[in-house]
Amino acid sequence: MKKLEAFFLVVCILLGAFSLSAPVGAQNIQQHNWNYVVVEKNGTVKEIPLRTALTVPEINPVEENVTEWNGTWSQVGGVIYVDRPIVVTGNVELRNVTLIFNGTSDTSYIEVRGNLTIDNSIIAGNGTGRISNHGNLNIGNSEIYNIQEIRLSGSSYLVGNIFTRDQGWYSRIIVIEYNNTGVIFVGKNVFNDTTGRWVRYIVGYRKNKNIKIVDNTFISYGEAIDLWDASNVTISNNIIKEKAYDSFPAIAISGNGNISITNNIMDRGGISIGWAHGNWVIRNNTLGGYPILFIANQENKKVTGTLGQVIIYHSHNITLSNSTISKRNDRTALAFEAVHVLASSSITIENCNITAVITGIHVWAGKHVKIINNTIQIQNNWGGNSIGAVSLDISRYIVMRNNVMTGGVTLSHWNHDIEGWTTFDIDTSNKIGNKSILYVANRPSITIDRGDYAQIIVANVSKVTIRNFKVGNDGLNHNLPIQIGFANDVTLDSIDIDNWWGLWDIGESIGKLVIENSRLQGDLYLRNNINSSVIMGNHFKNAWVSIFSSNCTVTNNTFEDSWRALDIGGSGNRIYKNRIQHNKIGIYLESWSRGNFIYDNFFNNTINAYIEPGSVNFWNTTVGNYWSDYNGTDSNGDGIGDTPYIIDENNIDYLPLMSWGTHPVSSDAVIIIDNETVRLNATKAIALKLHYIKDTKLGALQFNLTFDPELIKVENVTPGNAAEGSFISANINNSAGRVTVGIVNLNGLNEGIILKVTVKGISTGETELHGIPIDASDTNANPLRVTFTSGIIKVVKRPRGDINGDNRVTAVDALLYLRYAVGLSIDPYTIDPTYDDLNNDGKITATDALIALRIAVGLEKLS
Repeated sequence: MKKLEAFFLVVCILLGAFSLSAPVGAQNIQQHNWNYVVVEKNGTVKEIPLRTALTVPEINPVEENVTEWNGTWSQVGGVIYVDRPIVVTGNVELRNVTLIFNGTSDTSYIEVRGNLTIDNSIIAGNGTGRISNHGNLNIGNSEIYNIQEIRLSGSSYLVGNIFTRDQGWYSRIIVIEYNNTGVIFVGKNVFNDTTGRWVRYIVGYRKNKNIKIVDNTFISYGEAIDLWDASNVTISNNIIKEKAYDSFPAIAISGNGNISITNNIMDRGGISIGWAHGNWVIRNNTLGGYPILFIANQENKKVTGTLGQVIIYHSHNITLSNSTISKRNDRTALAFEAVHVLASSSITIENCNITAVITGIHVWAGKHVKIINNTIQIQNNWGGNSIGAVSLDISRYIVMRNNVMTGGVTLSHWNHDIEGWTTFDIDTSNKIGNKSILYVANRPSITIDRGDYAQIIVANVSKVTIRNFKVGNDGLNHNLPIQIGFANDVTLDSIDIDNWWGLWDIGESIGKLVIENSRLQGDLYLRNNINSSVIMGNHFKNAWVSIFSSNCTVTNNTFEDSWRALDIGGSGNRIYKNRIQHNKIGIYLESWSRGNFIYDNFFNNTINAYIEPGSVNFWNTTVGNYWSDYNGTDSNGDGIGDTPYIIDENNIDYLPLMSWGTHPVSSDAVIIIDNETVRLNATKAIALKLHYIKDTKLGALQFNLTFDPELIKVENVTPGNAAEGSFISANINNSAGRVTVGIVNLNGLNEGIILKVTVKGISTGETELHGIPIDASDTNANPLRVTFTSGIIKVVKRPRGDINGDNRVTAVDALLYLRYAVGLSIDPYTIDPTYDDLNNDGKITATDALIALRIAVGLEKLS
């Protein structure tokens, strides 16, 4: 009883239930809405409600002032406050003590390097405090309340404890560290989290081994057990119940063999296997009272019945038919993923009624799988959408027919090769609700206009155009409504998507992507290989737009009502003329994102710009941005603030706008000017690429190109392959830093490179090659709207001795030295007699050619 009363004292101190100025022994503790959970010796769980009032006896605290516990000693009873780091190097036993972590997360912890035993005690924190074990740790028969976490690497035995958390934000309780060195035994404990937040009770961080988790009870959890890259693991006789978050498995595990999961009772979630190798045993587990069927290393088997979950591993010629899977009597879903096929072939799933929280059928590394005549429903309690009614990961030769789903088909981002996209036979008999899924593969081009489809998947089609496609928030879990893989040129025009996923992770190996005139209420994610994309004229509402690609153009869009409107993780992107308003964060730049041009935008958000350390960007050209929290003045009335808008020391808008005009209209075409690096005194051709936004063609185009004449000069302007048959005139004025260009074509300009502008670097630095439209019309002389995305031209010194500009000194450079020394032409290359004088004798001679050759073959280093 004294231990229980001491525990109540700790609770009240942490929650501020009584005044510390009054005598402790005279205080009455107020009633709390919390039940004390115990496990009796026979394994049953019993809840004991708190008494309405308790009188707490006087306890004299014992404060430890040392930071190292060495030697061999023990303590029985008393209170130990941990408000500083404590390192255990000796052999320490604590019995019947109250251990209170009352410092911060950085200071309030115990690190075990020797041996520590805690028995029949109370361990309490206020959401902070942790115990880390690299030696030997034993915690038994104790109550562990609101601590941050227990980290295990050395030999650890946690037996017969009660873990309770009703405050704090940390999402883990027990963490098994990477490549743990000792045996981990977690047995006969009760875990109970009442914070209402997602929590993982036991988490392993790769290379985990020699673990036993047995006879525990887990209550109100996100994931009870989550182990990654594990081996020699036993998970048995656990009870996992009252699951608060249904969108996670009860047990999540990936491993390399000797994995045993037996005799566990789960009410929801089931087992999720990320990947599997070696020997696995999964038997006698139940989910919602129904058996979890595990088929491993078997052939020629037929299965039917009512099942909680089905996992097929390393098997061949298995048929699952006429079964009800992962469905409660109340028709709600049981399993995180209902049917999981891993590394198996010739599998048939037909005529089944499947219900799942996230994924109905998940095929990982499967071949020749048939999914026919199934009903697949996705249900969860959090309002989110599924990963997919059917999810295909690195799989081949999948046939789908006549399936009716809530939630579509997902081709995983693990599918990095073309066969993982193109070896499927998925026809329009597969439906989400009453609308078909369209799968198109292996064509030169396709245009889908006003297609009444629930989902569109396109693979290995060079040119893709999708127009007027709409997916509403109709409760059918369309997951990823558009997926595209292995396409060179993709245009999404007038797309209207309102669902949780939006265009998140739109595809794999896309050369160029244009999203124009569309409405998206849901997320957009451009991965780091979808470069030079154009996002123009769209309305993003409650959408997290992540651009982790580079050299993209984001213009004329509206971003509003989102937690984070724009998340930039690429470099060299141009973001201008956008309205970014009513978001928690307007624009967020990741630490590795650099050299983005962000100008002429309207920012009105709680936090207009958040920059991670290391990200350096440009925030103005001839104008900056409008910032709702800018407090500067405009003394001369030119519309630009007198003082800069400072985000941080590396991100400054030197020309902040005092107001911002009306939202710009969309364009008919965009001309993208490439970013290039030019060697000093060398030349480089800069491509101008035309892309049509509307279904039209330019018959006439006139524009100016402007640049810094101190850094580059234009040598010539030549037609590209997309300007075949055109009349072209160019007036080059290098002293003014301007080229005026006119192009006329009776048949209209094609998409692609219309011009190549050859420039020469004359001084090191960086300049913008900026396009300014003067006149544009179609082949019938009707006016068109054209916008340019400027290119950034960097002029850098080539390495000394690198005459041909290939960024290294080779025998070719030695030959150029020798030709120059004897008076022969080295055109189009040049030698700087001062910079390229390798022996510093004031002239270029055959000796310089010899030194260059010695550098080329590794006999000498470049000085």
